Amino acid sequence: MLLTLCKRIKQLLNNIDMKKILPKSNLTRTLLLGLVFLFLGVIESEAQSFIDLLQSDDCQPADSTVNCTANSADVVGAYIGFENGDEITDDNIVGIDSADAYVFINVEKTGKKYDLFAQFNLIVYKNDGTKEDDFIQAHAAGEIQTNKYKIYQPIPGYIINGEINSLVGLENMIVGWDNTDDNTPTCLTGNYSACNAQIEDIVAQGPFIVVPNPGKISCNGETTSVEFIVSGGTAPYSVTFNSIPLSTNSTAIFNNVSAGSYTWTATDSDGHSDGGTLTIGEPDAITASYSITTPISCSGGFATIDIDGDGGTGTLTYSVDGTPNTTGIFVVTAGNGQAYSIIDANGCLFEGTFDVTPGDGEAPEITGTLTTINDEGCSPADATPATNTLAYLTANGLIITDASGTDNLVVTSSDAEPTGECPWTIIRTYTVTDACGNDTTAQQTITVDDTQAPAITGTLTAINDEGCSPADATPATNTLAYLTA
Repeated sequence: MLLTLCKRIKQLLNNIDMKKILPKSNLTRTLLLGLVFLFLGVIESEAQSFIDLLQSDDCQPADSTVNCTANSADVVGAYIGFENGDEITDDNIVGIDSADAYVFINVEKTGKKYDLFAQFNLIVYKNDGTKEDDFIQAHAAGEIQTNKYKIYQPIPGYIINGEINSLVGLENMIVGWDNTDDNTPTCLTGNYSACNAQIEDIVAQGPFIVVPNPGKISCNGETTSVEFIVSGGTAPYSVTFNSIPLSTNSTAIFNNVSAGSYTWTATDSDGHSDGGTLTIGEPDAITASYSITTPISCSGGFATIDIDGDGGTGTLTYSVDGTPNTTGIFVVTAGNGQAYSIIDANGCLFEGTFDVTPGDGEAPEITGTLTTINDEGCSPADATPATNTLAYLTANGLIITDASGTDNLVVTSSDAEPTGECPWTIIRTYTVTDACGNDTTAQQTITVDDTQAPAITGTLTAINDEGCSPADATPATNTLAYLTA
């Protein structure tokens, strides 16, 4: 109130025509106004009962020759206050629709040191279970005092509709100082001269509030713990979560909590109350499907499989036979029930199997018998030549099928040595081979024989022999030349 009054008086003085109410002498007017503003400045300075910690990341490297004593400055607590330094309590928030707030840390000094420098994580825990994290680096020039220091970073909307909705923690805090009053703090990194101190995590005190701080559920179907942080009010406290009550002097922890929406309430020993709802999420379950993008053509070959995973957290890592990748594409052999696994960024595991059909390892199937060929001739060379086509074989008594179809079947043949003589017998073997090199044979019998009598035309010349008896007849001449002559 005093600070506000001083500011108001200054505004009024600036708006008044001083020539009308002060002496005419310029020197006299100047002296009087100077004294008034000096007086108001002293009052205003006295009215601010805290020291500002201003935003700054500027520092000078530590001096290895400097010898500090650890804990020359210590942070012994913190509270939530209005901009003017007044602590916010359950009583003075009544009637305030909305307001920002600031964190004030209570510093104690044990020596004459300068340039207080503090860095920490300012964590604002919301009553819906979320939180905000700001990294703070701040500096207050001059000699360190046992006093309260105001952090420059405001907490927007700390009071909304007459109620507070967050709790503030100071975590991972380090404070530093130096021996010289030079308005520049010593850097905390590499500060080997003990001009710094680690500060335990602090919950800034304010009106009674309880906020849930749930752990994360890493994998679908797992559980987590929910910690309820209590600030302000009077212990012991009672916290009821999911219809389970706990009594505590500081925090309440509930374990084995599944994903879902929950209602909670809390009270302190003075009858202050708080409550709300908390929704705990979980990652989607990992699911997967697969497809054979390149099947095995021939027995003993390889297939390409594409495993497609969904859900989980972050990048999914696939594994088949101990070989991992992030594409889900693998070259595999034939077989049913082959195992694969998927792991997400949280280590959540999914396991499945896949089937790969073996390639064509079966020979073409031939049924039926090839028609026997009877050739007229006087030697094996007169045998009908082979016809190496599928059409010929199927037109002459065979039915041919293959697992890969008949379009790519190749027909070859070979003849065995002829046996016998007039007739001659030849066994011809046809081989049908598919694209994978599987083959089946069929045999055909070929007979070559001369079954026709010689054809004679014309009439032999009559012989008229002179003699007294048949014995005088010309003897026969058994040659083809005689007959044809």
